[in-house]
Amino acid sequence: MTPTHHPSDATLFEYGGGSLSEPLALVVVTHISMCTECRDRLAEIEAIGGVMLEDLEPEALAPAAFARTLARLDEGATASSREIPRPASGGPFARSPLAPYLGDVADLPWKRLGRGIETVDVVRRRGRETRATLFKVARGTPLPSHGHRGREMTVVLEGKLYDEGGAFVAGDFIEHDADIIHRPSIPADEDCLCLIAVEGRLKFQGVFGRLIPLFVDI
Repeated sequence: MTPTHHPSDATLFEYGGGSLSEPLALVVVTHISMCTECRDRLAEIEAIGGVMLEDLEPEALAPAAFARTLARLDEGATASSREIPRPASGGPFARSPLAPYLGDVADLPWKRLGRGIETVDVVRRRGRETRATLFKVARGTPLPSHGHRGREMTVVLEGKLYDEGGAFVAGDFIEHDADIIHRPSIPADEDCLCLIAVEGRLKFQGVFGRLIPLFVDI
């Protein structure tokens, strides 16, 4: 199935420029690996960026700039790399940018958050406040209404979910900023597996919602 919901141009430009945090970049590149349209769009952005760089006047580097660059290269590549990924196939993880993060899928340490909801931490940064997490939600499971302290980006890997923006299926991308309050829902006929990255902790609504952070690290 071809994705019909995509990252904004601003998000793709951030990804192409390498300025997204690793958790957010991982969600974006996972969508790109499933979406021909966004791979083509990213290639256009890369080309535009190359032309803009050629037009810039060169500036002298600080004395330690070269050494710092080498040190960063030694840290290894992350999901924020601007390399255009190959299409994912054979399940949600095979040939996916997620594969290096997950190891043996059969041994994933799923944690139960509540009835019908399980999670696996994929990557956390900045004191664990910016993170990417796999969510496996059973069909018909109610999800709490919540807002955000930063951005939230989601890519659906399997199944379907509903949100204020409509119905989202495998490959679809959803992004919300700190002004959005929403309540995703899972249909009654199939489970949903998705990768979600957030900046900061979630802000749950209602009395019960405000109790959730006391028991769940999310």
